[in-house]
Amino acid sequence: MAAPRTPAWTDTLTSCINDVVIMRPENPLETLGQLLADSNARPNWKESAAMYAKRHDIHNRLALALDQAGINPREAPPRGVLDLLSAALLGETAAAAGGKKAAAKAAEAAKVKEAVGALVAAANTRGAELRATAGAGSRPTVVVLTGGPGVGKTTLINHLHQMHGWPIVPEAAIQAIEMLNNQLGKDGQKAWRSEQVGAFGDMVGRVAMQQEEKAVAENAGGAGGVVLFDRTVLDNLGYSLQKGYPLPKYLTTEVAANAVSRIDHVLILDWVASDEEIEARNKATGRMTPTLTLTLTLTLTLTLTLTLTLTQPQPQFKP
Repeated sequence: MAAPRTPAWTDTLTSCINDVVIMRPENPLETLGQLLADSNARPNWKESAAMYAKRHDIHNRLALALDQAGINPREAPPRGVLDLLSAALLGETAAAAGGKKAAAKAAEAAKVKEAVGALVAAANTRGAELRATAGAGSRPTVVVLTGGPGVGKTTLINHLHQMHGWPIVPEAAIQAIEMLNNQLGKDGQKAWRSEQVGAFGDMVGRVAMQQEEKAVAENAGGAGGVVLFDRTVLDNLGYSLQKGYPLPKYLTTEVAANAVSRIDHVLILDWVASDEEIEARNKATGRMTPTLTLTLTLTLTLTLTLTLTLTQPQPQFKP
């Protein structure tokens, strides 16, 4: 009677165990687990020593490390020669790893930029269609004020509200933070946001959508009516570009197009607050906003000219 065939998985396990024994790692079981999880991590024992050295360019890289360490094999070695060579070799491998990490980060940023660009183009096209189908005078004029933290957006919006009585849609992130402060406390909400970046972004976006839709609906039909937005749901595109975050799943073409179709004017304010003032504001409110510098300057003379600029054509949205 023929002996039962050994299962293939046991052959793989035995082979990996042999690799681990030959490699003599500090933590054999951890290395065994890595080899079992990734077959590409296993040494290719069929490869000759010469081919291995050529594939990794060992001779040239070693020569470069010797040169960087100031070591000439033909001369008397300096004190601590092996320590010097070790530091040079480790620096070379660290630089290579850093280069790969930077390249991966750049590739991801390019991918996000491409996705944002495609969404913006589609949203502008679809947004124009939605505006064309909307009846004249069926919605208010929407003015968005945006910019970095501490530039005076809220101060200016409140001033315009006091002067003209125009309704305000507050910044969605602040509304979300206040909700979390009430539920978790300032320290608790900061910890939650640090651990749940994506969930917080989703929360802010959905708050923004609800606020914006509600404000436009409630103020529709009023002749010459104006609604002020303190940021907008589309600001998330800027965060994706700056931080390299993937686009939020809720921010579909239709959602972005509806947001674009509501907006008549976007006013970008430049930096006016110091780092210390922003830090104090963040500490008082539980915010964790990083400092940003924008390139478009807008002074408070806007309060005197805003009623004139409202007659200008709608701008195309750009991230």
